[in-house]
Amino acid sequence: MTGVQTCALPISGAQSAASRSAGAGSSDVVAAWMPTSWDADNAWASFRANLDAIDELSPFWYEMRVDGSLGTFAGARDADLVGQAHAAGIPVIPTISNRFDGEVAHTVLADQYLRAAHIDAILYEVNTYGYDGIDIDYENLR
Repeated sequence: MTGVQTCALPISGAQSAASRSAGAGSSDVVAAWMPTSWDADNAWASFRANLDAIDELSPFWYEMRVDGSLGTFAGARDADLVGQAHAAGIPVIPTISNRFDGEVAHTVLADQYLRAAHIDAILYEVNTYGYDGIDIDYENLR
């Protein structure tokens, strides 16, 4: 699959950008996950083509490291993308992945010092780069 991937999630009281502009009463929220380290050209084209339908944007920018720090993927911290999304009223909520490695996640989350370092790293990125939140995508947890 290429480009911006979207799915509609029903969230009580929220309306998508498209339904707000149309005056409809939909409660769907369109969250777009955007790759920037692979297929970036198609992802950007899809993002621009769908600005009016996206309610929140989660670029795949970070990975959890075993020392609690964050690794970055190509295209991470893209001020141009953040600026364009914000100009369109779209919150930017980057994704952090554990790359399906449950052992890394367990090591970091089970140790109070590594967990604190991880939280600090997340807060630093959110506050430094003007994000609206963070999408934590840790899978294969034990």
